[in-house]
Amino acid sequence: MEIFSDRKRLFESIVESTDDGVMVLDKQSRIQFVNKAMEKMTGHNKKELVGKYCRDLAPILNCDGICPVNADFEKDLPWSNVTSQENDKGEIRHLLVTASPLKDDGGVVGCVEIITDITERRLAEESLKESAYFLEESQRVAKLGTYVLDITKGSWNSSEYLDGIFGIGPNFKKDVKGWEKLLHPDDRKDMLDYFNNFVVKERKPFDKEYRIINQKDKKVRWVHGLGELDFNEDGEPVKMIGTIQDITQRKKAEKDLLESEEKFKHLVKSSPDAIYIMDKGTGKIVDVNKATEELLGYNKKEIIDTKAGDRVVSSQKSEFKKKFSNQKKKGEFHGEFDIKRKDGSIITIDAKGSSYGNYLFAFARDISIRKKAEDQLKNSEDFLKNVIDNSGDAIIATDKNQRVVLWSKGAEGLYGFNANEVVGKKISFLYPEEFKESRKKWQKEVLSGETVRNITTKIFNREGNVRDISLTLSPMRDLKGKSIGTIGVSKDITDSIKAEEALHEKIEELEKWQRLTVGREIRMVELKREIQELKEKTKKPKA
Repeated sequence: MEIFSDRKRLFESIVESTDDGVMVLDKQSRIQFVNKAMEKMTGHNKKELVGKYCRDLAPILNCDGICPVNADFEKDLPWSNVTSQENDKGEIRHLLVTASPLKDDGGVVGCVEIITDITERRLAEESLKESAYFLEESQRVAKLGTYVLDITKGSWNSSEYLDGIFGIGPNFKKDVKGWEKLLHPDDRKDMLDYFNNFVVKERKPFDKEYRIINQKDKKVRWVHGLGELDFNEDGEPVKMIGTIQDITQRKKAEKDLLESEEKFKHLVKSSPDAIYIMDKGTGKIVDVNKATEELLGYNKKEIIDTKAGDRVVSSQKSEFKKKFSNQKKKGEFHGEFDIKRKDGSIITIDAKGSSYGNYLFAFARDISIRKKAEDQLKNSEDFLKNVIDNSGDAIIATDKNQRVVLWSKGAEGLYGFNANEVVGKKISFLYPEEFKESRKKWQKEVLSGETVRNITTKIFNREGNVRDISLTLSPMRDLKGKSIGTIGVSKDITDSIKAEEALHEKIEELEKWQRLTVGREIRMVELKREIQELKEKTKKPKA
C-alpha cells in the first residue's frame, strides 16, 4: 500500500508541476481528478469539478459530439483534437486536447486528458514566417555577404556572395590566418588590434570599414564589416555573426567627392539626407541644405550660427559631445541620437560625419520608423522565447544517484527510448560529455530544495542526434518533505532555436541594408562635388 501511495504522490507531484491542464475521467466520462492548471482554465476548483461529467466543460473541450472516452482505446490509439474558444476577455484561445486510455486487467476504465494552450505558439509561428520572408527578400536585394566566426576554434564560414567579394574558392582555409591574408598590408596591424582589443576584449560590436586584397584578381577592395558577439555562460565571447558589404565604389565616390568643385552645391541642395556644414574651430553651423530644414522644422536662418548638439536631448548631450570631439580630432563621426524639432516632437536620427580642411560635414536621416520596428521585433522575440521556455512535454524522475525511476510517454516520444530501456540507468547517458557536469550541478541544487527552471541544454536521442531542450527540474520529496530525487519536465526546442538564430541574422542584415542602401551611395557620389567651390567662397580674402 505504501508503494501505491508513493506512486500517487509522485503522479500528483508531476501533474501539478506542468502548465498544461490535466484531468482523469472514468468510463462514464465523470471527472475523477484535475490539476491546478485545469482549475485555472475552467475557473472552477477541484471540489466543484470532481464527480461532474466532462461534457459540462464542452465550451472548453469542444469535442464536436465525439467523446474521448469512447475513442478506439482498445487499439492503444490516443485521441486528440484542436479547438478554439473565446475567453472571458473576448480573446480567441487555441487549445490542443489529447487523451490516452487508463486500463486495468479488464480493459479500458477511463482516460487521462491533457489540455495545452497553443495560442502563443501559433501566433509566434505566423509572425516568424512573415518576418523571415521579409528579411529573406531584403537580403536578396541588398546582396550582402554573411559570415559566422567561431572565436574558440578560430575558424569562420561565409556565404557564397562573400566568397566572391574576397575572391576565394572552396579550398581557401577559413581561419584567422586566412582572414589576415585577405587584409590589405597597410590595414592589417590596425584591424587585428581593433578585433582583439576593441571587439573581443571590450565586448563591442564589430563595425569597421577596411581594405582587403581580392585573392582572384589581386585588386584592392573596400569593405564594411558588421558583427555581433555571442557569449557563453561565463560571459566569454564564443561566436560572432555579421555581414560584409563591398563598398569600393562608395569609397571611390567619397574620394571623388573631396576633389569635386562643380557638383557639390547641387548635391547638397537635392540630397534627401540632411547635410550640415560646420566651422571646425567654433563648431557652429555655417550652411545646411533644404532636407535639414525639413528634418528640424526650422528655416535656414534659424539654424545658421547654432550648434548641431543644441537640439540633442539632454540625456544624450554628453555622448554627442564626446563623438563630436572625436570628429574634430580624427575626422570621423557616427551615432544615433534623439533630437527635438521646432514643433517639440522628438525624432531619432542616424548621423555620420567627416572633416575636410577647416570644415566638418554631417549627414543625418530620420530613422524613427526603423527604430520603432526594431523595438517591435525585439518584443516579438522576447514573447516567442517566453512561449518556448514555459511549456514541456517530457517528464522524467530520477533518484538521488541520478538513476531514472520514471520515464513518461512524452519522454519516449522526445528521446526515442522506451521506459523499460532506461529505468535504472543514470540520466547522464542522454547528455553530451560537455553537459554532464552541468547536469550534476543542477541535481545538487534541486536536492537542496531549489527548483531550476527553464534550462536550455542539449541531449542525444535514440538515433544519436543532438537535440536542444528546455528543461525545468523540481524536487521529488518523501512523506517527511525530504528531497529524494528530481522531477524534470522538458520539451524539444531545436527547431525554435534554429529559427530564432536565423531571424536574428536576417534582422541584422536588414538593418545593415537600411543604413547602407545603394541609393545613399549614389547620393553621396553627388554630395561633395562642389566642396572646393564652397571652400573658396568661405575663405577670408587676403589683406
